[in-house]
Amino acid sequence: MTSLDQIGKVERYSEERRFDFDEVAFSRIVVNDRRLARDIRFKLMEGAEFFSLARQYSADESTRLAGGFVGKMPRTRLPAAIAVEDYEEFPGSVFGPLEVDGQYHIVKIEEI
Repeated sequence: MTSLDQIGKVERYSEERRFDFDEVAFSRIVVNDRRLARDIRFKLMEGAEFFSLARQYSADESTRLAGGFVGKMPRTRLPAAIAVEDYEEFPGSVFGPLEVDGQYHIVKIEEI
């Protein structure tokens, strides 16, 4: 097997398993009420700052004071409802509300 064949195999493997290698930096607002989650999403669509809304509304004590910033983690460790979103070309995009374990998440992709 030539080194070009090996490179081709590595490239194919990487492309097929790209999902396993993605790391995502993201922020989130977590609330317990679907209606509140929708209201927050509309506020974001009207130009409200994610950071401010996270500090005001998020029930996630571990990220609320940081404006909802979770940090960077492998895509494979994200909750399934968040991981399946197609956000690869959209840093800065906001998704949700997404239901995860009975709570509603609004997610902002910071960096891929």
